[in-house]
Amino acid sequence: MPRLIILAVTLLSAFSLIAGPKATWLSDSHDFGAFDEDLSTVTCQFRAVNTGDEPLVILSARANCGCTTPRFSKEPVAPGDTAVITVGYNAVGRPGKFSKKVMVTTNASSGAKTTLYISGTVIGTSNTLRGRYPVDHGSMKLRSDMIAFGTVEKPAVATDYIEAYNASRDTIRPRVVRRPQFVDINIMPPAVPPGETFVIAGLFATPKCDRWDVVADTLSLAAGTDTVDIALTAIVREHFTPGAKAPQIRLDPATLDLGRVGHAGRLQRRLTVSNAGNAPLIIRQVSCVDPAVTVSVRRDAVVKPGKTLKIPVDIDLARAGNSAMLNAMIVIIANDPVVPRSVVRVVGELTE
Repeated sequence: MPRLIILAVTLLSAFSLIAGPKATWLSDSHDFGAFDEDLSTVTCQFRAVNTGDEPLVILSARANCGCTTPRFSKEPVAPGDTAVITVGYNAVGRPGKFSKKVMVTTNASSGAKTTLYISGTVIGTSNTLRGRYPVDHGSMKLRSDMIAFGTVEKPAVATDYIEAYNASRDTIRPRVVRRPQFVDINIMPPAVPPGETFVIAGLFATPKCDRWDVVADTLSLAAGTDTVDIALTAIVREHFTPGAKAPQIRLDPATLDLGRVGHAGRLQRRLTVSNAGNAPLIIRQVSCVDPAVTVSVRRDAVVKPGKTLKIPVDIDLARAGNSAMLNAMIVIIANDPVVPRSVVRVVGELTE
């Protein structure tokens, strides 16, 4: 008799484990494919058959984004009947590929929690694309036409990216036509279906760059017959070790004042660079963007502590234009940790 009682209890326990409502989902994902943003909200339905022996109730359905809205009935679903959840996706202002989740909770005795997935690609309207991707180059629409790497200390690297959109009806394969050797470009994904987004990622490698201070260059991309130029910018600085011996740059004069000069002829002045520190001063770069002023100095010229360097400055007044004033700026980049960037102005009043 005790054995019969134990067997009966065991059978009842096993039955209780499988008894109750059970949700068997016919599908847990839906792909809308590519569709126009003008459709506004698109919907699909997910169905779950109650394969249990008690009524099934959907307790909650929560989306991971406000653009996705699940609707369902909380009425009990009898065994053998089907529960339905309608999921809507609002595509307005959301061009490109999307993937969303809906977390569903039921009163099922097992597998009470289920995740449903929706996905698709929104073909944006011209107004939406213009606002989100204002740089228009045919099939390629970009959020920006500049990749700015910010300030980078040698020998470090820096990364940045811009988002882009395939506005054509065909798959495009953007390719690099031109880039500086110190910037590596990665386009992801390599093949971009219609209406989908892609990323143009750049890596600025300072060890490959022999320029200092503001570095500006151009990246050229092409997709089919469409091309786009993207500006690349960075500020390259020296890396300094705290507490180490350091040079100190001194400039004489601080301003090269030419006084009153004519619009023709050539002048030559000298700029003296001194090192008041206790480590070698390295002149990384000397530049002037004004066409009237030319500076001649060897790159990475070294000034020992207590020594000076004379830098010749040539002024071609004929290239000063029609302005009544000459106001040029000579920029000196050195390994001084306190003053890594120095400016000497070349000024003069131009007379007839």
